[in-house]
Amino acid sequence: MTNVFPAALMLHHHSVFGNDFLVLLLRMNKETLATIEEEKVLDKFSEERLLADTVFDTARGMEEVARAACDRKTGAGAGAGGPVGADGFIVAPHDPDFRPDDKGSLRAVMVLRNADGSFAEMSSNGVRCLAHACITAAGRDAAELKVLTGGGLHRVNIYKYEDPPEVWASVGMHRVLPGPIIYPGVCEAVNLVLDETEYGQPRRIATGSVGNPHLVIDRAQGPVTPGELVVSDEVLTRLSRAVVPFFPQGINVEVIAPLPATDGKVTAIAMAVHERGVGITKACGTGAAVSAVRAAGWSLVGGTVIDVVMPGGTERVALATPVCGEEAGKLVGFFQDAESEHLADHVFDASQWLTSPDGAS
Repeated sequence: MTNVFPAALMLHHHSVFGNDFLVLLLRMNKETLATIEEEKVLDKFSEERLLADTVFDTARGMEEVARAACDRKTGAGAGAGGPVGADGFIVAPHDPDFRPDDKGSLRAVMVLRNADGSFAEMSSNGVRCLAHACITAAGRDAAELKVLTGGGLHRVNIYKYEDPPEVWASVGMHRVLPGPIIYPGVCEAVNLVLDETEYGQPRRIATGSVGNPHLVIDRAQGPVTPGELVVSDEVLTRLSRAVVPFFPQGINVEVIAPLPATDGKVTAIAMAVHERGVGITKACGTGAAVSAVRAAGWSLVGGTVIDVVMPGGTERVALATPVCGEEAGKLVGFFQDAESEHLADHVFDASQWLTSPDGAS
């Protein structure tokens, strides 16, 4: 008997800050939920056990589906007149009968793949989209959910509003830990790229992790004006290509710069991001968290609430402690409700991508 089986072979397309994800909701029985809840982090071994009882034979099968469904030209949605493909593919075994007032038990698991099929530990925007898919499927307007990811257990508070049609979602983030070691070759590679541009050498670079790895580069040209690019797409792509060989597991690359002071205080930074396994994206929630913490530690900004302005929108990062640069509290952001004309919850028949296992129903 399978532990996890399709609720419906349908892919739901959700987007937040221009970061979009395909979400496949799967029902999970309560016994399996109870077993998985004992795990603090969903590692690759746990994923293999979980996916073995689903519409995917193995994690490798999911990687192949992710690459096909996320393709921006031929993926999910091609020919339908809406969005095509996505930045990531989420399989979400969940409890479809959760009660919003029951805050003590696990409600969903996020198995995440990048658009190229590679493993991804965590995406805060992906968690938001998963939570939105869960409450939409359950017919709820609000909930507090616990979501187990490859980056640990995260609590999500989500509320739907009708006027204006928005969904508010906050994701509890973990302590921002040191990221991978920065070898001397990384600094040399970054300087080599920037020396050939108008930006010049960076003041500082640092890594950080909230389950997935990030390299944050402080652009050395001072504040940027609102609407100004932190760095061109060409330079950002060259930076990523230059540093990735030094990080065998891959790394997300963010370039940041402070925005002008308001009332004598800098409380916002601009950020551009090149995501591992995807490329340049309009937003990255975990990247915003790490960048805000590093910016605070470098004294680029002050205060405990930092706005991170990205091409797709602004993330608000609340630090758990004042400017210590060691802990991030919550990421808070808004994305349009599924009923909004600006962003529809597009639903695709997933049967072309998936084959049900024997006994699934």
